[in-house]
Amino acid sequence: MDNIDTPLPRLLAILRESDLFQDLTSSEMGDLIIRLRMIRAQKGYEIIRQGDSWDSFYVIISGRVSVRVKKGPKVLKLADLGKGEFFGEMALLVNQPRNATITSEEISELLVLKKSEFDNVLMRNPFRAQKIRTAYVQRQAKLKKENLKNTAKGPKKTSALFA
Repeated sequence: MDNIDTPLPRLLAILRESDLFQDLTSSEMGDLIIRLRMIRAQKGYEIIRQGDSWDSFYVIISGRVSVRVKKGPKVLKLADLGKGEFFGEMALLVNQPRNATITSEEISELLVLKKSEFDNVLMRNPFRAQKIRTAYVQRQAKLKKENLKNTAKGPKKTSALFA
């Protein structure tokens, strides 16, 4: 994973295209930009591993990542995410280990925001915080659905939603 430089106008345009950031004031956008770190993940790089501790939130600037969950011996692909989409919010919101592995499917440029900055910059705005919580609830429901589908195929047992 490499640190990269992106010209400010390109970065602003990308952030403004994202549902999550389009309503930021100029002051909030400036606040956010000075806290972001940019990285480039090579194809096949595991950005987040299921079970790891939580500390960062990610926004995809370019490229594509896959979301996979390991349930027993099986690995289930839940989603592909691309430009303008985000991940990493689930563990930050509930202070639990990562519940999925996120892998770069091609060279991907990502913005990274640490937990404390995520709370200070993104979660202090009620409208934006609600968008993030809504995404969390939708993703949690998808995980639960996959979990139920998996347990229905195998022996009856109770398994936790979060690993």
